[in-house]
Amino acid sequence: MKNNISKLVSIAAAAVLASTVSAAVIDFEDIDTSSWNGEKRTPTPSADGTYNWQAGDCMGNFSYDVAYNGMAWNGFKASQVTDTSDKTYNNDCASNAGGGAGGSLSYGILYGNANASHGTDGALVMFSDALTLDSIDLCNTAYVQNSVVNGDGFADSFADIDGEIYFNLRLRGMDIDGNYSDYLDVSLAAKDALGNITTLGDGNWTTIALDKLNLEGGLYGLEFSFEGSENLCNNYGYLNTPAYIAFDNINYSMAVPEPAEWAAVFGAIALVIAAYRRRK
Repeated sequence: MKNNISKLVSIAAAAVLASTVSAAVIDFEDIDTSSWNGEKRTPTPSADGTYNWQAGDCMGNFSYDVAYNGMAWNGFKASQVTDTSDKTYNNDCASNAGGGAGGSLSYGILYGNANASHGTDGALVMFSDALTLDSIDLCNTAYVQNSVVNGDGFADSFADIDGEIYFNLRLRGMDIDGNYSDYLDVSLAAKDALGNITTLGDGNWTTIALDKLNLEGGLYGLEFSFEGSENLCNNYGYLNTPAYIAFDNINYSMAVPEPAEWAAVFGAIALVIAAYRRRK
């Protein structure tokens, strides 16, 4: 009898957990655009400050900092830009694909402010619950794609820079105690020893698996930063290639059941045991 009860308990627990720990996606289509005043991207405040926005049930604290009296920014923006005819910094919130992944309307944009040699500071998105990350869709912006291939007036094209080149997006997961996972480097653009230039998905949306970033107990943050080879740095040692990335469709699941979900598990177990005993 004991063995039979154990089997039934295991089946009941697995069934309840399977129904409560389900996959979900942040696709940015639920973003409230009422404050955008007709703009196609998160509006920039006119004065120094920080602008915050949210997407989905579990992801918040998307923000960007405004500097130089509203003339520059770094961090995360939401975008619905589809026009890629302007490939300069004046249209820096356009994905190279001209919209979101799969032809969707909304997507995110990250600009990384260069404050360290060969790279940028990390930009961190915080989660309200412990998540297990599955994948994310990434796309170069039109500005970055054009800069790499043709140059942009500030940075040379990769064809005009000597030597091999790498330009990566670097991702890390963070747990509730602030511990970080190993890096996951995604190549946004590169030039090999033969002079061949490659870009992420040839400028199209590409799905990147994130399972390498998951930590025991789940993730409460996802850090984005950029890294580039030395020959991409300016005379001051800072990354010269524009550090932008478009992102969409962050697929995740809840890492651990909530207290109410555990109560459901134990309630189901109690019902299974009671029903089994009545049958005996």
